[in-house]
Parts: sequence; structure tokens; C-alpha cells
Amino acid sequence: MTTLALNSRFSPATKGLSRSGSSDEAIELGKRLAIVLFSLKQTSSERAFAFSELLAMSHESDHDSDLPVNRGTLVLANRFLTALPLDISTPEVGADPDGDISFDWFGTAGQNFSVSIRGDGHLAYAGAFSGEKTKYGSDRFDDEVPREIVEAVRELQGPISAAA
Repeated sequence: MTTLALNSRFSPATKGLSRSGSSDEAIELGKRLAIVLFSLKQTSSERAFAFSELLAMSHESDHDSDLPVNRGTLVLANRFLTALPLDISTPEVGADPDGDISFDWFGTAGQNFSVSIRGDGHLAYAGAFSGEKTKYGSDRFDDEVPREIVEAVRELQGPISAAA
């Protein structure tokens, strides 16, 4: 503790990460931590962009009476995006002609999964996966993304490795 008090170059942002370990295990752990932190930072940036898209829709709906999305739907869409686990990719966000907000994920070879949210919290989802496999259904959003939706997105994006 005395070293921290005397060292004027100490930065809280690097607390605990300023000196790497010397053992093979510590070096490997440091590499994995760097990968996870990079992934988290990238995911946060993507999420920030998705949030800004929703904010832009909010401003458009205030000034354009032709845009059918109401403020309640936008609030729920923000909450849905916030509730998504950070280990799944950030969806593309869009406004549907019926006033719903859609969240779309795309995989390889035409695979896709889409979720729409209405202002009353109703979720409708559908996806096409490898081969002839499809998933679809509806649920209610109560500040927690339904398990079926999270599992479908994880299936679409495939296994994620911390060592990738």
C-alpha cells in the first residue's frame, strides 16, 4: 500500500493489470484477459451504435408524423437492447412499417434471426438456421430477454471461443 501512495504514476485504470506475471499460466491468463477485454470493448462499441440508432429513431418520430414508431416502443426497445447478454452479438436495429422495432442477426449462408418488439411488450421472433431448421414464436418482454431468443442467437452465431 505504501508503494501505491508513493508512486505518483499510479493510475486506477490499470490497477491490477499494470504488471504481467512471469509464469506460463500468468502469461496465458493475461492473454485471455486481453482478448476478453477487447471483445467487451468491441461489443460495447457496437451496442453504443445500436443505441444511437434507436435515439435517431426517437428524434425522427418527434419530427416526422409518417414514422409509426411511438415513444413507448422505443423505450422498450432500449430496455431490450440493454437486457441482451454481452456474449451475443449486437443486432441490427430497424423500424418496421407497423410501428414495431426489429432486431436482426445474420449468420452465414443466409441464416438469420429476427425479433420484433411492440409497445405493449409483445415479442415476435423467427429465424432460419442451417438446413431446413427454423424457429419462431412469441413471448413477452419483462426486462429479461426470453431464454429461447438468447439460445437462438447463440445458435446462429455458433460457438464463441475466448481464445479466438
